[in-house]
Parts: sequence; structure tokens; C-alpha cells
Amino acid sequence: MNGRQDRIGFIGLGTMGAPMARHLIKTGWNLVVFDIDTARCTALEENTNCIAATSPAEAMHLASRLITMLPTSENVEEVLFGNNGAGARMQPGDILIEMSTGRIDQLERQARRIQSLTPSLLTPLFASHLPKPQQAI
Repeated sequence: MNGRQDRIGFIGLGTMGAPMARHLIKTGWNLVVFDIDTARCTALEENTNCIAATSPAEAMHLASRLITMLPTSENVEEVLFGNNGAGARMQPGDILIEMSTGRIDQLERQARRIQSLTPSLLTPLFASHLPKPQQAI
């Protein structure tokens, strides 16, 4: 693998995350993966363009972009700001793509906290933020 600019960190290899990570690998992206279930990382490491990290911090240290796909906002909080969290290793210009299942109020709070660390934050478009359709007349 090349340097951190050529890598994407991917945290959360569950029901949705594992297929998405496999797709990125299949299309040629270099991944650094992390999951609390290390067997999920090992399965992806069989690919030459994938390595496993030992913590969220290491995943962020080895990649300039990070995708998180976790089951709860509390999991996101731990991955970003807990012991060995990715937030501590973010550098100016790094990108966080947060695609976890969680509460919008917690995501917004986490986004403000991440922004204070200087990376860019990309979030999915939530249906609750879409304009309501107008009724037909």
C-alpha cells in the first residue's frame, strides 16, 4: 500500500459495513479496516489492498479519509473520542464520512466536536432534513 493519502479507513464491518468495504476493495481502493470483532478484519485482510488496524486511532493515522458505519451514536462517540479514538489522530484536511445509525442530535454534536479538530466532515443526507413535498392542488 501507499501512503495515508491513498488509503481509506473503514470502521464497522457488520451487516452493512462489510459489504461496502468489500465493494471498495473490489473496485481498487486501499483500505485500513477496524472492527471490535477482529475476525471480520482478518477476512478482509486476505485482499492485498487491505490491512487491519489495531484501533480507530491507528486506522485514522494510516488513512486520510475515514468511513464509520456503526450501529449506534454511542458507538460513534467511542470510536471518535474514546480511548484510542480516531479523532485524536485527525489532521487538517482529513475527511470523515459518518454513515452510522444514530440520533441526529448526537451526530450534530459530534460533528461540531470533530470540526474543532480541523478535518472536514461529510454526513449522509437525512430524510428529516429534506423539504416536505408540496401537496397537489
